[in-house]
Amino acid sequence: MSIEATPLTRKQLYDKVWTQPMTKVAPTLGLSDVGLAKVCRKYDIPRPPVGYWAKLAHGKEVERVELPELNAEDLSEIISFRENFDKDDPVPTRQKIVVEVSEKLTKPHPHVRSSRSRLKAAQTDSNGIIQVPKSDCLSIGVSKKCLPRALRIFDAVIKAWENEGGEVQVDPTCFSLGKDGASVSLTETVRRYEKNPNKQRYWKDWSYEATGKLSLEIHGYGDGLRKTWNDGKIQVLENVLGSFISTLHLWMESEKSTRLDDECRARQEVKAESRRKIVKEKKEYEESRRTDLMSSVESWEKSQRIRSYLDALEKTLDKKEVVPSNPEAFPMWLEWAHWYADDICPLTVSRPRPESVEEPENCLVAELDLTSDTKDAMKDFPEETTDELANVTKDEFRKRCDHAHWSIYREVTLVLEGLGYDVSQRSTRYW
Repeated sequence: MSIEATPLTRKQLYDKVWTQPMTKVAPTLGLSDVGLAKVCRKYDIPRPPVGYWAKLAHGKEVERVELPELNAEDLSEIISFRENFDKDDPVPTRQKIVVEVSEKLTKPHPHVRSSRSRLKAAQTDSNGIIQVPKSDCLSIGVSKKCLPRALRIFDAVIKAWENEGGEVQVDPTCFSLGKDGASVSLTETVRRYEKNPNKQRYWKDWSYEATGKLSLEIHGYGDGLRKTWNDGKIQVLENVLGSFISTLHLWMESEKSTRLDDECRARQEVKAESRRKIVKEKKEYEESRRTDLMSSVESWEKSQRIRSYLDALEKTLDKKEVVPSNPEAFPMWLEWAHWYADDICPLTVSRPRPESVEEPENCLVAELDLTSDTKDAMKDFPEETTDELANVTKDEFRKRCDHAHWSIYREVTLVLEGLGYDVSQRSTRYW
């Protein structure tokens, strides 16, 4: 098919969009107003702002943005096609959908067949409306009299929707297309009337009865889309089922758009939360570095103060201006003080503490103060001294003492601690 083209300069198109609204200019060029906006953006053609034409119509002053100059010569002329200007495929026009309702329910859809038996066996409420079973049944709330018609309508609607590529779920009744769906119900309207209109009372007694008029409804937000299709004075529901199916497509598009927006917002939140986590970790790391730095500075200052004091103390002692209260212990204390200053200083390599650590008391295992159960359990242990016993691990106790190993190991650890052994690495937890 040949496509008619209209050559335009940027100046000519600029004059057009500032002379008439773009909704009127676009059809003359074979474009939609969105497509024309894309052309203007591509060729840097300014457009009238929102409210421009309303202000102009009321005689108010408006400002016209000048057309900027472009250096590229190839942008001086625009080829505007009357059809298919954009590379995107045009939105196809949806054909009118016709839904035919059979006079008799023959070869019903499986959902309709299973619901029919359940609805026929169901009880009716005080208004004569069938109480819809809570599960495995289509959402049909009508009287027994209207049930055959309602089943035929639902059967036609389900088959038409599946023919459109959709799916129908029974519990709850949901018409879906891909990941998106909407709940649907078919009900019968109920009329209210006063029992005794001529009787003078402070209150009124009302009665309700089914009218025989059916209503097909889509439940949900719908963003302004049509939700109900009803029997009217002239209109019958069977004649507008095609409109119902067409609108269902719009509902699916709306639901899809909402779902994609929700997914987009969820991705944004995940990304933002990830960024917040990174920022928090960086902040905590920075605070930790600052804390460590200030701690090192304080330790260094403290060590310097101690060293200065010790230097002053030694000079004073050399001059014999003061005498230690305990001359015998003073040399050991002075050595310890120098060691402590070096130990807390972050700029000095730590060295062993000058005082010797007291050695644990090595005893014979047979002479240990143990409970009778522990002595009995350890009578076959090969270890003779506590030095040897201190090297027996918890796993080894488990192998030797079976289920009683935990209490025995804990008691031995307590005894070893009392003898001066380092038990900091011996876990006394059951596991």
